[in-house]
Amino acid sequence: MIGMIVVIFPLLFFLGKIVKNKRCYVTMRTQICALALLMVVALGATALPAMADTQGSSSVSLDLGNSVPPDLTAVDLYDSDESTGTTQMAPQIEYAVKISVTNGNTLNDIDTIVVVVKEAAHSGDDSATHQATYQWSSTDGWSMTGPGGTWSIDVADCDVPTLTETSGDWWLHFTPGKVAIESVSNWKINATVTDKGSLSDNSPELTGLEMLWYGEISEVDESFGFGSISLGDTDIQITGEDTVVDVKAIANGAYKLETKSGDCTKGADTATLDWDGTLDPGHFALENDGLGDVITSNYVQDSYTTVTDFVNKTAPTAEGGDDEPIYVWVSVASSGFVLGIYSGTYNVQIAPA
Repeated sequence: MIGMIVVIFPLLFFLGKIVKNKRCYVTMRTQICALALLMVVALGATALPAMADTQGSSSVSLDLGNSVPPDLTAVDLYDSDESTGTTQMAPQIEYAVKISVTNGNTLNDIDTIVVVVKEAAHSGDDSATHQATYQWSSTDGWSMTGPGGTWSIDVADCDVPTLTETSGDWWLHFTPGKVAIESVSNWKINATVTDKGSLSDNSPELTGLEMLWYGEISEVDESFGFGSISLGDTDIQITGEDTVVDVKAIANGAYKLETKSGDCTKGADTATLDWDGTLDPGHFALENDGLGDVITSNYVQDSYTTVTDFVNKTAPTAEGGDDEPIYVWVSVASSGFVLGIYSGTYNVQIAPA
């Protein structure tokens, strides 16, 4: 019994001191009561009654506010291998954008990442020529918002960091469209990261990017002819329903159309291409232009030369390109041919102006 008094007394005394710091009057009374109780226990019965449970528990909850915004630390452009940094882009080539993010609430808190690839001066909506937008969301992953067409995203190559970490890199793999406007250093990439508390960060931008020239001929008439011609005929135009060579030109900058040809053959017999203005026996000449005027046309040679009226064409504004008709004429020498049907190849190419 004395042992119990010694153990309990310091505890009650300590509790009494705690109260004393708040209300002196109540403390004194509490301390006196404690001492009186100890005396009663010491002098009373020889056995203590059984005690009920001496421990209990309460649940504790913490409501941690989402007051710290995410930190977008870097936006970088790489070739599709994700290891070679670059400041150049070219239409129809895949590139990778790395978006580096830090968030104290772990990356699980990131809700969306929006990446915009754009020509710096453009301020409008997504367009085939000036802007494309891509998005990652915590529910749907990576996707392209616009403009579609030949702009694309390679979802299979896109990547997401370990979301239980507090920092990591998202990877966007995208391909610029065919008519993404050519520019030496006026393209940029920016990103905006938003967390689930609607807090966001959108810096820094990656600026000074170059979009290289791109050109394509998507359609050219497969064949054409001049019908039946006689020795010595000059400036005979293409015959048939369509008297021109139809070309569809696609480019993201100013362009020109160039043509070349070569000798024509009929079995072992050859008609020789000529472009010096004088037709020797067995020679023929081809002339072409874009306006249907043989007077201003140019001679077709055995290496590419620019077609008159297609020296400096403005870039198309749509991915479908521009329809460009090429008018072609033939002239033949007055002698030196074995009569018959000769055939050859007429080549057309697009090149930067």
